[in-house]
Amino acid sequence: MLGKQLYGILRIETLGTPLEEDQGWAIILNKSAIRNGAIKDLGDRSVLLLLAISSYMDNDGFCCPTQRQLAEVLGWTQATVTKHMDSLLQAEYNGLKLITRSLEGDKVKHSEYQIVKDDTKVPGKRMSPKDVIVYFLQKYKETYGVDYQVNWKRDIGMAKTKLLSNYSDEQIKKFIEIVFEKYDQEWSSPKYPRPTISALCTWLINHVMTIIQKEQEIEQKITNSEPTDYDQLEADMDDYLNS
Repeated sequence: MLGKQLYGILRIETLGTPLEEDQGWAIILNKSAIRNGAIKDLGDRSVLLLLAISSYMDNDGFCCPTQRQLAEVLGWTQATVTKHMDSLLQAEYNGLKLITRSLEGDKVKHSEYQIVKDDTKVPGKRMSPKDVIVYFLQKYKETYGVDYQVNWKRDIGMAKTKLLSNYSDEQIKKFIEIVFEKYDQEWSSPKYPRPTISALCTWLINHVMTIIQKEQEIEQKITNSEPTDYDQLEADMDDYLNS
């Protein structure tokens, strides 16, 4: 994230390239918000807590500082952090929450915060690696009627590095849907009779991208063609999808 981004009463600035970790970040209180009484309405402790949390955020506004970390940064007790956290999570500016919190993790839960950006009407949150795997499991069960055996440590790592780091949530869901629609007729083999998460994250993704690209090319031809060409182009698409 370069330049300036508004997050409620905060302005996050990054200057210069390339950025290394936390170097080049500045967290600034919005001047108009201050003059409009944001500090008075929220309370100085809530504002300080918001600043402390935002110092951990990534480019999308997400972060996972512990209450112990926040207490150390602010020089407070953890009880004080907890007290003012409740108020901060309820706080709004211009009709939007300043920050949201969710519990993440399987066996050990941790708080994940999102500093809400001004241009986000409904704070959006990306799929987690676990969400990707759960979506895969649902499609697997729907297709084959049995449960998929997950290697959670390996599969979560692959979902994070191979999928979430490179594609949007909608793209990932589309990939998974195409895999289960096409696998039996296109890629099934005695050694690999059914799709796996590791296959999805490696060689299958290239085949799926080829299918999507071909579909887009045919759709573009239909869009750009004269009406007399519609029937043939639609037949071409049917032939391709059923091949």
